[in-house]
Amino acid sequence: EVVGESGDAANPTEHVAVAWTRGAVHRLATPPATSDLNDDAAAVNNRGQVVGTNDTPDTPPEQAVAWPGTSAPATLLAPGYYSGARMINDAGQVLINALVATGLTGHNEALAERDGQLADLGAGTPIGQNVRGQVIVDITVGGTVQAALFTIDWGT
Repeated sequence: EVVGESGDAANPTEHVAVAWTRGAVHRLATPPATSDLNDDAAAVNNRGQVVGTNDTPDTPPEQAVAWPGTSAPATLLAPGYYSGARMINDAGQVLINALVATGLTGHNEALAERDGQLADLGAGTPIGQNVRGQVIVDITVGGTVQAALFTIDWGT
């Protein structure tokens, strides 16, 4: 299975989230009350769960979403954040890159989501994770970018 985005035939300046499964292209359904254009599917795990971004034009913010499969509508993962889901592991842990704004400036915030729980890993950009749920985040310390390792206790 491969996921990504495809141009929309009815509106060629827009794109939709899609999954290619067994030789067929499936358009992924958007969350209720959001646009079905300007979506992107970024990653899929071995269970067929897909994550990405829903961008409803003229209604910010862009938001991280997850599709439980190719036929179910997406759900919002981090409501209120300008965010995009970047990767998902086989346990269903999603890494989200969010923008936290302060006035006219802002910074990247690394978030993780699993089973409806949201963990804020602090300022930085999530760049990878393993099957055990350990997360690598790029952080800036004293003007130097460094990698930080996080292990999230989801209480399981």
